[in-house]
Amino acid sequence: MSVCRMPMYAQLERQLEPLIKNRQTNYVDRIAVMAADIVDYRQDAVNDILTVRLQTRIVDYVKDDLTDKVIRGSESRELFMTYEWTFIRTKGKITPIEDGEKRSTCPSCGAPVDLNHTSKCEYCGAVISAGDYD
Repeated sequence: MSVCRMPMYAQLERQLEPLIKNRQTNYVDRIAVMAADIVDYRQDAVNDILTVRLQTRIVDYVKDDLTDKVIRGSESRELFMTYEWTFIRTKGKITPIEDGEKRSTCPSCGAPVDLNHTSKCEYCGAVISAGDYD
């Protein structure tokens, strides 16, 4: 099993850039989580760290956007994949129970925030830090 320590956004962006450039779309269908097991929990000086192993079944293929033909993978072959995800949050932080969608605002201008890979407010340009991870 390979281990990737890259932030998820950066990892997905790196995988998608060549597809976008080549006008291709990666489809992942019929996703099923077969098992989810906690494999590690620990604390360091500032964080709670939880690692979960996911056993999954997916159908994964790439199509050419212009011809709609499958150029990699299969629309019918099922793949069985194992992932380990590590979740990190500030030590002792409790996730609040909230109804509906959680929205954030820019601390500088108050605009709604859609954290992107630059972590900058798209309205005023302020760099936004999540601070405590909850």
